[in-house]
Amino acid sequence: MRNDFVDNVTRAGALALSPVSAAERLDRAAAEYAIVRAMTDHGGADGCAAALAQEFGDHPETAADRMRWASGVVSALYR
Repeated sequence: MRNDFVDNVTRAGALALSPVSAAERLDRAAAEYAIVRAMTDHGGADGCAAALAQEFGDHPETAADRMRWASGVVSALYR
């Protein structure tokens, strides 16, 4: 999968779905690995969007915080 064609919103969604702990300090290589792995596991951008929607439905109390964390990481690493 070529991640260089993916926008930051999609990257953040994929990172939010990854098993990476929000306590971990990610560099770009580690974030890239987690994003590509999540996108592969969920069948691409559309699959990630569907899985993320499911998470927001099932766990709204944690999904928003997770997405805020992922958005912050992506914003810092993919300027």
